[in-house]
Amino acid sequence: MASNVSDEALPPELLDSVQEFNSLIDEVDNVLNQLIDNEFASQVDKLERLDQVKAYLVVTYAMNSLFWMYLSTQGIAPKDHPVKQELDRIRKYMNKAQALYDKRKAMKVDKNAASRFIKNALHEPTKIDESKSNNNVKTSRKLHKAHKKAKKRKMDDSRS
Repeated sequence: MASNVSDEALPPELLDSVQEFNSLIDEVDNVLNQLIDNEFASQVDKLERLDQVKAYLVVTYAMNSLFWMYLSTQGIAPKDHPVKQELDRIRKYMNKAQALYDKRKAMKVDKNAASRFIKNALHEPTKIDESKSNNNVKTSRKLHKAHKKAKKRKMDDSRS
């Protein structure tokens, strides 16, 4: 696809840029030939559905961008051309696909792990703890009775 650039036709400062541009056009041509030969479709079919959507959107956007560049080289204002609306529409779908992708990659709660975490974080009394608890209850009852008796004595002492 690249044509040989004559050294006489271009100023020396543009020669390297034009040659690089020609090599890039050759690369684009190779990619487009692969797309046309269905090599791309056979590779994309192996991907997950959301990745397929993203791949097709990128290719569609790239092809429309190339058409935008073509219009620019022909002196046509691409902003006034329907390709502008098409690029906007594709960009909108790319944003939707990205939102779905982000949602899929969002952190998910492992319910089993969460229940184990909570279960281990909560205190479960053991037999030793239960015996201590029974002793604490007995002690608490004794203190309560002693407190009652002390109150009763104070009342009796104040009456006399």
